[in-house]
Amino acid sequence: MQHYWGAKAILARAGFSPKSFRRFPAYLIRHQIPCYLMKHNGRRRPMYHASEAMFIAWELTKAKQLYESLKANEIDRKDRRYRCLDRERVKVAA
Repeated sequence: MQHYWGAKAILARAGFSPKSFRRFPAYLIRHQIPCYLMKHNGRRRPMYHASEAMFIAWELTKAKQLYESLKANEIDRKDRRYRCLDRERVKVAA
């Protein structure tokens, strides 16, 4: 299993530009990137850490959310279309 240490590596794996690693906490919140802080190889300061399993679960969850929102939008669009057609039928019948 692959492990990602540091903001640059995590952003690169998530598909964002590693140049924007200074805004990493904002990316964490906005995109709900899965990672946590932990010490690595005796370093004093903790580093951000993520694993491949965390990213796979994150990608599957994001895909499911996107599918559900697209499905809801499609149903809503069809409902609006049929409501519009019903109004036209009522006008023609009157």
